[in-house]
Amino acid sequence: MPTEFSPTLLDNDPKFEYEPSKLIDVDSHKWFDWLESNHSFRFTAGNGGENSYRARKELNKSQGVYYWYGVKKVDNKLHKKYIGKTNEVTHRRLIEVAEVIRQPSGKQPKEQNIQPENTPQITPQFEDRLNALETLVKQLQEQLQDATAAKKYDSPVVASQELTIELDKLSTTNTELTNLLDNRDKQLQTLTNELDIAKIEAKAAKNDATLLKQEVQRLTSELDSRNSKLSELTNKLTNKDSQLQELTNEVDNLNSKLSELTNDLANKDRELQDLKAAIPPVAAVPSPQLPITNDELPGEDVDSHLDPSPSPQSQEDNSIILKEKKSPNLDKPTIMLHDGSILAVSEKQETVLNLLGLIPQTHNLLTSQFLGNICKDNLATNKGELESLIGEKIDSKGSTIRKTTAVLRSAGFVMSGGETKGFKIIGVK
Repeated sequence: MPTEFSPTLLDNDPKFEYEPSKLIDVDSHKWFDWLESNHSFRFTAGNGGENSYRARKELNKSQGVYYWYGVKKVDNKLHKKYIGKTNEVTHRRLIEVAEVIRQPSGKQPKEQNIQPENTPQITPQFEDRLNALETLVKQLQEQLQDATAAKKYDSPVVASQELTIELDKLSTTNTELTNLLDNRDKQLQTLTNELDIAKIEAKAAKNDATLLKQEVQRLTSELDSRNSKLSELTNKLTNKDSQLQELTNEVDNLNSKLSELTNDLANKDRELQDLKAAIPPVAAVPSPQLPITNDELPGEDVDSHLDPSPSPQSQEDNSIILKEKKSPNLDKPTIMLHDGSILAVSEKQETVLNLLGLIPQTHNLLTSQFLGNICKDNLATNKGELESLIGEKIDSKGSTIRKTTAVLRSAGFVMSGGETKGFKIIGVK
């Protein structure tokens, strides 16, 4: 807590510190000029400052002259000693007053800044009365001093009993007023300390307010930045929602088209079934010759290419078809279908079947595994001839079943089924 500086003069130092780190010589012109413009200072004297007191300047209103007094409180009583006029306040005189002003009976306890109880409230009217009493006391003191001086020089001045009683009363009043003034000085010091504390607290509060304002500005800036980012994210989310809606609409359109294609496929499948039912089977031509056996087809295992469980009639028909294909009496070659019926084909179609390795296995179900074993190598070996016959390029990246069925369709064969369960040749265009 900051403390108020008090001008102090030491009994063993002719330098007077009237302001912090500012000194003047005692008994110099500057010293008396300072006394003219100031009203009090502290004089420190004795061992440990036990003879110290405060020098105070007071105005004698009747004479219009200032006098200096030494004031000291001992044993809770205020003692006052006359020093002199301003031009009489010398370093020597101050030491003399320190030696005669009443000393404490023991070590004086440290004076505490405690306001006595029942201290009357100082009002402007009370202060005017106090000043008037001080003036009266000073006048009486001066008269007393004059009387004492006259007695010293054997002047015939005798104080009356009434004057002595009045002086005692005035002395008591003076002591009370001096105590009151001292209390007022303490109150002023307390208020000054409280004001200093209030200033420090106000400064700290101002600093806190500045820091709080800066923090609010920082948080506001951060909030604005986050709001900007939130706005950007909201715009992006809106765009994503718009894109998602477009994709949803596109998926709905694709589903609609897929439904239409599914219906079209079902219709085509029905048309294929109707077309299959409309194609008349080719009747087998009887021949007086005996059926061809395995021995009559060198290098061919006829049974291994037929259906795993053909009926006796189917075996007979197969033999007849194979025989008829070599017979000069037939105009067109024929093949056996999956249901055992005979289908007449063109020579180009027969050549395509031979290049693929499907003769005489056209009656089998054309699955991925079956075609992978039979047609995979033939497609690679006879690719050029097949492309020349069908007039199209064969996709080299497709699966064997897709390439085989594509070649057959391009050659004019009508197919039914799918890649999962396999295809069947049901006719020609």
